[in-house]
Amino acid sequence: MFSTVSKKKSRRVCRAYTHRFYQEGIHLLESGKYGEAAEFCLFHWTFLGSRLQEAQQARVIRVVKQETGFDLLRNGQVFRTAMDCVAPAAW
Repeated sequence: MFSTVSKKKSRRVCRAYTHRFYQEGIHLLESGKYGEAAEFCLFHWTFLGSRLQEAQQARVIRVVKQETGFDLLRNGQVFRTAMDCVAPAAW
C-alpha cells in the first residue's frame, strides 16, 4: 500500500507526464509540425479518455480531425478498439 507521501508524489509525477503530451502537441502545432502535433494530441486523448479538460478535449479533437480526418468525437471508440488490436500488451 502506498504511503500518503508516495500517493502525493505519484499524482504529481503522473499529472506532469500526462500534461506533457498535450503541451508538446500544442508546441508542435504552433511550430507548424501538424502531423507530429496530431500524434501527441492523439496519445493524450487515448491516455486520458473522458477525463480530459473540456478545452483540451475540444482542441485535441480539432487538431486530430484537421490532420488525419478522423473524428474522435464521433468515432473515438473505433480508434480505441483498433488500439486494443494493435497493442494488446500495452493495455
